[in-house]
Amino acid sequence: MLPMEQLKCIEPDTELWAALQKMDRDGVNQLPVTRDHHVVGMLSREDVITFLRTLQELGTDAGAPGALI
Repeated sequence: MLPMEQLKCIEPDTELWAALQKMDRDGVNQLPVTRDHHVVGMLSREDVITFLRTLQELGTDAGAPGALI
């Protein structure tokens, strides 16, 4: 197991697009979401895809670059 300092993580206020770019750059499919060095959640590519599909079905643009997690 990796020490917390070596984990590729994001914070709860990370923009969705930035999180996807980090996943791509780091070659991972999921990222722990941390606050004050504590894991508060997990974001996966599948979560993002499901979220964007739901937005598309609802006809909203909240998934555009700049949207927060």
